[in-house]
Amino acid sequence: MLLALIPGMWIGVLAGYYEGAWGATLMRGVDALIAFPRILLAMVIISIAGPGIYQLMLAVGLSSLPVFARVMYTTVLSLRKRDFVLAAHALGASDWGILRRHVLPNALSPLLVQASLGIATSLQISAGLSFLGLGPPPPSPEWGAIIDSGRTLIRQQPMVIVAPGAAIALTTLGFNLLGDGLRDVLDPRLKG
Repeated sequence: MLLALIPGMWIGVLAGYYEGAWGATLMRGVDALIAFPRILLAMVIISIAGPGIYQLMLAVGLSSLPVFARVMYTTVLSLRKRDFVLAAHALGASDWGILRRHVLPNALSPLLVQASLGIATSLQISAGLSFLGLGPPPPSPEWGAIIDSGRTLIRQQPMVIVAPGAAIALTTLGFNLLGDGLRDVLDPRLKG
């Protein structure tokens, strides 16, 4: 997630804060990447980089980057017109100071929620890629590869597929619940 979170965050911050032609160009590139399904984008990256654990992490991370850029872009767009940012501008604060002290701290909560939800999606994508043979080589213990190798034994030993499938489902559910909990805690509109 860090491969997607950090660059995506900065792309969204810069495009949202410096809105003009430069920001619009950045976001049109992000929109072009969002148009592709994440697993298809990850498959293209894996086919270029080759199979392996580091290539899988790179593919899943880079395919998640546009989501974080879009979340940060919309958050920064809404924050840059708020009174506390305009007041800091009027007091002569630099753009970097405004971003560091006012915009980033207020924009991190939606990003953290998206990161926890993104971990669940990334887990499913990496399992899917490993199932298709695009993940790390066979001795690596990867849930998708375990399901792929157990396909021939489904009639004799169904637990070979059920156990890693249940592990993927429970882990995905856990990260989704974590994301919902973070949203409940960090969203000021839900506090009452």
